[in-house]
Amino acid sequence: MLRVLVVLSVAYGVSCVGFNWTSANVCPTLKNYNTIETNQNCRYNPNVRSSLRDIVLRNGYPIEKHNVLTEDGYILVLYRIPSSNKDNTKRQPVIIQHGIQGSAAFWVLHDRKSIGLFLVDHGYDVWLPTIRGSAESTGHVNMTTKDPAYWDFGLDELALYDMVAYIEYVAKVTNQKGNIIYIGHSMGTTISYIYASERRRHANEHLRGMISLAPVAFINKIDPLVKRFAVEYGPVVAKLADNLGLKGTGQIPDVEMFLRKYCGTYPVVVLCDALIKLTSGDNPNENIAVRNDFSFVVM
Repeated sequence: MLRVLVVLSVAYGVSCVGFNWTSANVCPTLKNYNTIETNQNCRYNPNVRSSLRDIVLRNGYPIEKHNVLTEDGYILVLYRIPSSNKDNTKRQPVIIQHGIQGSAAFWVLHDRKSIGLFLVDHGYDVWLPTIRGSAESTGHVNMTTKDPAYWDFGLDELALYDMVAYIEYVAKVTNQKGNIIYIGHSMGTTISYIYASERRRHANEHLRGMISLAPVAFINKIDPLVKRFAVEYGPVVAKLADNLGLKGTGQIPDVEMFLRKYCGTYPVVVLCDALIKLTSGDNPNENIAVRNDFSFVVM
């Protein structure tokens, strides 16, 4: 099961990274990217390759960056978008957790139409965590991402260390223990189920409720081709990675730049789109090239 998850994670990561386009333009269809520089259907979007902080500030909102230390020594980055209103109302804290190979920036890519900024406008105190090993949260008290041991973690650690740490941090800063709403997407729902099952008392004491977007509890319905590939070649990939001393794709700094360069060009972009469809399903109403106006396909 773990090998299946590793292979799916790598495939999904390749496809997601591939949608960081090499130019600042976005297009409505994959084919349009063949002529992106001159195609009148393509347009400029400032959010392409922008950081979470840049997008939030560009929309006129304040943003805070917090560091959270987990019990096992990982240092997580936690963003807060407080209300821009200067009132003294105690606002409802909401934590929104991204999915596998995702980013906290996913929640603001649509500017004020995004769930992150939408909730701020409607009076919520929004917190956006990043998990260990993600681009923003690579810190540790005595290890670096070059150490294979740094990457020796799985979903259980994300649930029982990362979630516990940032939930307690939000509760302390806001003084609203027991009144926090947790929203998870994809893998963010998976780790919430582990957390709520294994740390039931902690969840009852700290959370007001949990909301699941695209929930994932089982993977038995994935594409048979993907499952077969994972079963047959997963051990080979795992063995090769182990021989190279690799525990996570984040240990290879050149991989992301390589994928940005080649997955952002036509016709290779079609292959990247195919990888997303293999790992997440093919729904033409959902899998649109840029889902209107940003550089990632958010599943």
